[in-house]
Amino acid sequence: MSQALGLVRRAIQLVVFLMFVVLIATVFYQVLGRYLLNAPPSWSEELARFLQVWIALLASALCIQQGMHQRSFPGSRLNRQEDNDRFYERVVDSYLNGKRQDGG
Repeated sequence: MSQALGLVRRAIQLVVFLMFVVLIATVFYQVLGRYLLNAPPSWSEELARFLQVWIALLASALCIQQGMHQRSFPGSRLNRQEDNDRFYERVVDSYLNGKRQDGG
């Protein structure tokens, strides 16, 4: 069973990699079409959006399977719970101090 899961994981990794390559090529082609040819392809933006969504979904599944965390928020680089608490306290304090200074 673990061998089958390993094969599925490798297949998903390959798919994510290939989708990322296609995403880069699509966005590059869109930029070339927009700024050099002055005629952007109508399909490239939609394909890029579609690929981004599926890359995020499949990569999240890989991260969960491996016990990792997909980091997309700057505060997620903080590893310890105390650091996370301190970070969020600073965010809330700066928000509340700004509100007090504004009179709101």
